[in-house]
Amino acid sequence: EEDGRKGPGHRVRARLNPEIIPSLRSYQEEAVQAALGPKAEGKGLIQLPPRAGKTIIAAALTARLGHRTMFVVNSDMLLRQTVKTFKEVIEWQEPIPGGLPAVGQWGGGENRPGWVTVASVQSLVQLFFSPKRGSKRKPIAPAKKLQIEDLLGLSGIVFFDECHHLEGEEWRKAMMRCDAYYKFGLSATIYLDQKNGTNKGAIWLLGATGPRLIQMSASDLIRV
Repeated sequence: EEDGRKGPGHRVRARLNPEIIPSLRSYQEEAVQAALGPKAEGKGLIQLPPRAGKTIIAAALTARLGHRTMFVVNSDMLLRQTVKTFKEVIEWQEPIPGGLPAVGQWGGGENRPGWVTVASVQSLVQLFFSPKRGSKRKPIAPAKKLQIEDLLGLSGIVFFDECHHLEGEEWRKAMMRCDAYYKFGLSATIYLDQKNGTNKGAIWLLGATGPRLIQMSASDLIRV
């Protein structure tokens, strides 16, 4: 099957701020190298336990690749935390094109895209669903619909945090609409077998974000 993903586009030189992240932990570097390696082909699942630094891994990949990025989360709390992390740890070494802020936010009461846009999945799925009969929710305005289409279409890198939620229709449609060259799923709980997870969910995960690149349990993390 022909790869229909677009090329990753313009690149801005960046690095992790050495005063905050002098170096990645060994397993974080392993995850980054796996994501950049030939097995991944720009796609993959990163399965690490809570507190392992999945957002730092995403920031490291963003800095090394330098392309416009979208990071999708499923709650306002994660939205704020992720915006804060990206602002703190990435040091941009060239001007951001188009006068965009380095890090923007889409959702949680603010719709301002950046070179890195942290977006809530709830704010994106407005594109796919019309209000049900009797619902108080208003139809999405055409201008906002175009903005969401741009967000989904302009990014060269897309991260889906807590990607095990892909079994839900909202996540699935948002994931499959993004045709970014680099597309990664992040989660502590990814089940790719019929015994522990639904076969349908596994198929969607593999189709949307590629093979599992690294897997660690909480016990593994303690040992390192």
